[in-house]
Amino acid sequence: MKKLFTLLLIVFMVFGLTACGGKKTTTTVCTMNYEGVNVENTLISQGNKVQSIKYVNSITVDETLLPYLQVAAEDYVKKMSGVDGLSYNWSVDGGTLTETTDIDYTKVDFNALVNLGLLEKVDGEVPTYIDLESSINNMKELGCTCSEK
Repeated sequence: MKKLFTLLLIVFMVFGLTACGGKKTTTTVCTMNYEGVNVENTLISQGNKVQSIKYVNSITVDETLLPYLQVAAEDYVKKMSGVDGLSYNWSVDGGTLTETTDIDYTKVDFNALVNLGLLEKVDGEVPTYIDLESSINNMKELGCTCSEK
């Protein structure tokens, strides 16, 4: 009876770990500075699936250009409003416009992301998840340095 109990306990533990996914949550930060634009992308993932991403871009320009950037940012806010799991905010400090885009891939409609131009179809199909490895590789190709935190 004791052996049976031990066996059942082991099976339960293995099943419990498998059922919970056994995948830890990781945070990967990719950064870059390109011609006055500071980029920081923070990806939260479980296994190879990105759960959410936060894009923060800080653009430092001559203050006479800020009104044009502000108009573009306001247009962007209007485009993205009403999409659950997606938010876009911006602020100005001196000659720096900082914009923040948050995407919660566990909530957002992937079709909406494609329609907004924030996501591309893969082989003509709307993706059902965001692949961490591919995302990091794409960011590195653009010049980002990425590290797990």
